[in-house]
Amino acid sequence: MMLVNAQHIKAVPGRKTDVKDSQWIAELLQHGLLRPSFIPPIAQRDLRDLTRHRTNFVRERVNLVNRIQKVLEGANIKLAAVVSDVMGVSGRAILEAIVLGQTNPAIMAELAKGRLCSKREELIQALERRVRLHQRFILAELLCQLDSLDETIARNDIGDSTVLRPFWADNRTPGYYSWRGSDNRRNDCFRNWC
Repeated sequence: MMLVNAQHIKAVPGRKTDVKDSQWIAELLQHGLLRPSFIPPIAQRDLRDLTRHRTNFVRERVNLVNRIQKVLEGANIKLAAVVSDVMGVSGRAILEAIVLGQTNPAIMAELAKGRLCSKREELIQALERRVRLHQRFILAELLCQLDSLDETIARNDIGDSTVLRPFWADNRTPGYYSWRGSDNRRNDCFRNWC
């Protein structure tokens, strides 16, 4: 039995019934004119499945971060104009202070770490608006979902590294993946994947 791509056979004129199509396909097979479709090995299918799931988790995380940004914009807080990564250490500390009910922008600006300390005045201006109770509730829920998703992604990465171990090239670091196929070609699509 052979799995064949229908596009390779479909362009033949005059074969419009199932019986004629099957006879034509049988004749092509007898003459060796059919090329079997690639069916990846089980290990590669598992790898693709894991990669697909991880991509979906990361996409969901991006959507959550965008929803958090939207709630902040709804409260007229322009945190993203000052903080390059709203989910970074400083941004996260400020968001948690907002959720806990902190309303003083100067106190929230003191939570800034690293290079953000030099932008305290801008940060105070960005945080001057008031967040209403329902917005704080929404932010708290979104942050809980984000934490849960971060844990899921971390667990997925640990599981992926266990499953990916057979795909690592012997002379490479774990951050560089190479598929050990029959012709031993490198597959750079897994580079910097985790």
